[in-house]
Amino acid sequence: MVGFWNQQFIHFGSHIKKLLEDGHIQHMQFNGDSRFRLGCDIVTIGRIERLLCDYPDRFRKFAFSSREQEYCDEQAFPSQHYAARWAIKEAFIKALGVPGRNPDFTSIEVVREESPRLSLSEDGLDLLSQVALTRQSSPRDTTIAISMSHERQADLALGSVFVVF
Repeated sequence: MVGFWNQQFIHFGSHIKKLLEDGHIQHMQFNGDSRFRLGCDIVTIGRIERLLCDYPDRFRKFAFSSREQEYCDEQAFPSQHYAARWAIKEAFIKALGVPGRNPDFTSIEVVREESPRLSLSEDGLDLLSQVALTRQSSPRDTTIAISMSHERQADLALGSVFVVF
């Protein structure tokens, strides 16, 4: 199982390498004013599955956009896909590091294209704007890389978010 999670972090590392190669990352500083923020979250798939069973409509509408719901519900094991998206949303909030500020979770959407990416609206975009301003940046100049994975046998989903201001 350790090998599986090492592979996930190697995959995430490839996103960071691409940011370096594209010139988005030129130097790193690791203090409170860092241009780089990393958020990670791990959630048990069973916990999300219980929420989906106990509060099917309420939890879906609280946490997931209609596009996310449609995608997850089309999968053979929807709860693991919901869990990975929940982990990404939590990781995004952790990466921005604004205590006590939880945006509307539906405003942080995982969009499935060639590879998953974040789409922000309303509260999610406001939160990003707030943090970007403290770093003399704007959301338009911000790069966000995400990596997510799920492993049903281990009952875990992982979400990592790397933000460059």
